[in-house]
Amino acid sequence: MTRGVIVKADPEAWTIVDGRLYMKVNKAFRDEWWQDQAGNIEKATEAWATKTKHL
Repeated sequence: MTRGVIVKADPEAWTIVDGRLYMKVNKAFRDEWWQDQAGNIEKATEAWATKTKHL
């Protein structure tokens, strides 16, 4: 969701931050995601709020 797109996640590429589970598309992206964890969480939260309005 950091890029505003819902994709299938790799069940082995995940992270827990402050008790919340964040799934990633693959392990390489998981490692990249950590470089700006706070920024990526913010982007994903905003994108998710937009996507779920249409459900």
